Order: sequence, then C-alpha cells, then structure tokens
Amino acid sequence: MCAVAIVIGNCWAITGATIRLAIYNGGSPGFIYEFIVAGILYLFITVSLAEMASAIPTAGGVYHWASVTPGRKMGRIIGFFAGYWNAFAYSFGASSLAVVGSEGLVGLYSLTHPELEPQRWHIFVSYIIIIWLCCFTLLFGNRLLPSINYALMVLVIGGWFVTLIVVGVMSAQGGRSHASSDFVWKTWENNTGYTKNGLVFVLGMLNGSFAIGTPDCTTHMAEEIKKPERNIPKAMLIQMTSSFLTTLIYLIVLFYAISDFDAVLSSTSEFLLSEIYNQATGSTSGAIGLSVLVLVPILGSVMGSMLTASRVFWSLARDNAMPFPRTFSHVSTRWKNPFAAVLFMGCFSTVMGCIYLGSAIAFEAFVGSFVVLTTLSYLAALLPFLFSGRKSVPPGPFFVRGVAGFVVSGVSCAFMAVWLVFYCFPYVYPVSAQDMNYSCLIAGGLTLLIGVVWVVVRGVYEAPPVVLKGE
Repeated sequence: MCAVAIVIGNCWAITGATIRLAIYNGGSPGFIYEFIVAGILYLFITVSLAEMASAIPTAGGVYHWASVTPGRKMGRIIGFFAGYWNAFAYSFGASSLAVVGSEGLVGLYSLTHPELEPQRWHIFVSYIIIIWLCCFTLLFGNRLLPSINYALMVLVIGGWFVTLIVVGVMSAQGGRSHASSDFVWKTWENNTGYTKNGLVFVLGMLNGSFAIGTPDCTTHMAEEIKKPERNIPKAMLIQMTSSFLTTLIYLIVLFYAISDFDAVLSSTSEFLLSEIYNQATGSTSGAIGLSVLVLVPILGSVMGSMLTASRVFWSLARDNAMPFPRTFSHVSTRWKNPFAAVLFMGCFSTVMGCIYLGSAIAFEAFVGSFVVLTTLSYLAALLPFLFSGRKSVPPGPFFVRGVAGFVVSGVSCAFMAVWLVFYCFPYVYPVSAQDMNYSCLIAGGLTLLIGVVWVVVRGVYEAPPVVLKGE
C-alpha cells in the first residue's frame, strides 16, 4: 500500500511536470509558499479521511463513507453523488497525467529533432499508447502489480534523489551559477493579470492541491490487503508526509538551478521542465535524462489513477448504482480483478483523448475539474460527520479524540468549503475563452448528469450496507 500510495501520489514528479501552470502565480517564492500552505491544509484532510478509512475500510472509500455519515435517509443520495464525483475525478486525473506524459515525450523528441514542429496529433498518439499500455497492465497483469509498484516506488524515490544531486551539482559548473536566494525566496512574480497579490497566492494554491490532493487513493484497495483498518491510514499518512517533504526539497533545488527565468517563461516547449533542466545541466542529454526520471513515474501515476477510478466504479456497480451493474460489478475469476470496470476506464480515457484531439480547451475544461470534484466528494463525507458531533461513525483503530478531533475536522471542512470557490476562479485576468476556468461548469454539468442516473437507478440502487453502533 505504501508503494501504491507513493506511486499514485508521486507529488514531486507531477509538480515538476506541471510547473508551467504554477510559475505565473508568484514565481519561485509564490510556488514554494503556496505549496507549503496547501500541503499543511491537505494534511488535515488526510487525517480526517484516515479516520473514515480506519472506521469503514472499503473499496468504495469516500462513496461508502458519504453514504453513512449523513444518516440512513440522506446518506443514500449523498453517497451516490459522492461516489460519482470521486470516480470522475480520478478518471480526469488519469487523462490529465497521460497528456502531461505525452507532452513530455514529444517535447523530449523535439530536443533532439529541432526541425520538428510538434502537432496535437503527435501528443494524441502518445496519449493513446500510454492509456492502453496502462489499461492492459491492469487487465492482464494484476498479479504483477505489487512488483510493478515496488519498482515504480524505487524509481520515484531514487529519481528524486538522483535529480537533487545532478541538478544541485551541475547547475554550479561550467560557468553556470545558481539563482540568488532573493529570487528563490523573495522576488514575487505576478504574471496572472490580477492586481491583488493575496488573491494570486490563494489561486496559486490550486497547483499544489492538484499535485498533492489524492489522499484517498489507497483507500479503494482496502478489500485487497490485510488489516486495512490499520494499514490504510498508515499508507495515507506516509504518502502525504513523503509527498510534502520530497516536493518541497525538490522545488527549492529546482528554483536555485534557474539562471534565466525569462527564458523559462518564454519557452515554447510543451514540457517546460526540460528548459529548466537544460539550464541546470547545460546539456540536452542531461535534460533528457532528468526528464525521463520524471516521465516514467508519471506513467505509474496514470495507471494508479485508472486503478483507483475503476475500483470506485466497481463499488458503485455492485450496489446497482450504474447501468449494467452485473457486468461492471463482476470480478474475473481468471484475472482476479473487476475486468469490465478496468476496460471501461480505458474506453473512457480514449474518449477524453479524442476530446483533446478536437479541442485542447475543452479537454482542459474537463480535467481541470479534478480538484473541485475530489473536494466535493470529501466534503460529502466529512461535513456530515462534523455536524453529527463526530458521532455518526464508530471510531476505528485510528481516531483523533477530544477537542483535537474537532479541530482537525473543522479545519478540513472550512478549508475545502472556502477554497472550493477559489478553485473556480479564472486562471488569469482579463479573461478570455481560452483562459477561462470551466471547472464549475463541468462539475455542475456532471452533477446534473449524475442526477439523471440517480432518477434511472434509484429504484434498484442499494446503498452500501454498514452496521453502526447502537443499531
């Protein structure tokens, strides 16, 4: 579970690969401080979710908990929506990371073939290869997944360590110099168009939330390990603390390696990290080698996100919450997995790739709703638990007692409720159709679609069974 958590979370690599999205919100100091605040607040969320995972360890995760904490009557519909929000979030997360990986591969090819002008179809082809490579691995390599996750975990940790050494040493050789401490810690760069730096800071936390915001990913494997009520919370806390520390150290070393920030901002590369690595090493080969250490673990994160989403869809199907429930809830006796649910994820991701091929703006609108959808699903489970006086679920082995428990739950819910609004703000100002943040539109549209599904299946839908204390 620790390997799965670290591979899916893979925060330092995801942060580096998506750095283009973050450097406009305050530059180096903005990125670092925004990530620190986001990481601390997500630690509160992780502890809150870990309490649920310890009390009710189930593959449904948030879907199951949100069906319980509001009580029998309201929990039936709230859990239904929470399950779909969570499943769609990880589906979009897998598609987003697959595009990031595809852009990285095409960008690295361009480094050695400067005459090539990357086209969207190049990225689409790479995307389809990545998606179905991951899908086939999940379909036919279930017995190999522990070994694959161990290997990827070693690569995530080892790649981080190698990157720190290479970037830290080579950025000060060959006439190159480190960036100044003022640049890393003090020089604020607001390139968003917003005039209020406080607002820029708050909006910039979205980038850290995207990278570190998967604290529940291991909970969906609870029915496939021993003693999940104890081991899942451990894996969750190890994932979040390791993600936070490795990413923070990585960002500091990375920003010290930048010698020309304007060149980074003006770079036309699809994979901006390669430009930073090129400055750090002074070598195209060095940039390619370090980029590979980022891209390969990201492929593991794609596979992990698909795995997580498939388990949530499977959990929904076995409660008759999906069309064709018998098909999607079936566990293959040969391959030892929910075969149809995993195959559905491959098809869903392929459709998302077709959307990307037709319109990158439309694709970004869908995948940009990842944080909004996960936040909604977490709130659906945690807010009713707080309103019940933290009594609607009997404590598991991991439980924060007394006033400290109320503080943890209160901070978690307050942060998510307030920042849910900011996550829907436009990325830059003034706003154009291309730069608009469509997260609220996508989340709202999906919620309406889920409502239609609810109307269709509510007569046969069976909420997750659970026996509560006193019943």
